[in-house]
Amino acid sequence: MTCWPSPARAPRILDRVRAEWGLDRSWPVQYLAFAKNVFTGELGKSFNYQMPVSTLYFQRLPNSLELALGRDADLVLHRHPGAASSRPVQGQQRAGTMSARSSPCSGCRCPASGSGW
Repeated sequence: MTCWPSPARAPRILDRVRAEWGLDRSWPVQYLAFAKNVFTGELGKSFNYQMPVSTLYFQRLPNSLELALGRDADLVLHRHPGAASSRPVQGQQRAGTMSARSSPCSGCRCPASGSGW
């Protein structure tokens, strides 16, 4: 069940919430307060977890770094076999020229393979 304030009380409640969150100040002042909070590590309180956001961030940072570094290592060490950079050009006659039959696209249906779309 959602409780809605009476229309007579709504403006006072909105004014109180705006003042509590700093939304009653001009946007440059709000932005400077935001930047100061980011640089000092004061990121606010999580609505879901009811604890400081910076604490949640640093608790999850090791897992995020592990995922990111693992993905990057996988990309470097195990290139996808279908990637263009990992396919050798077969039947290259001399530097810069290829016969029509030995196109790097042989077997597919692109215009370079000669089989049309």
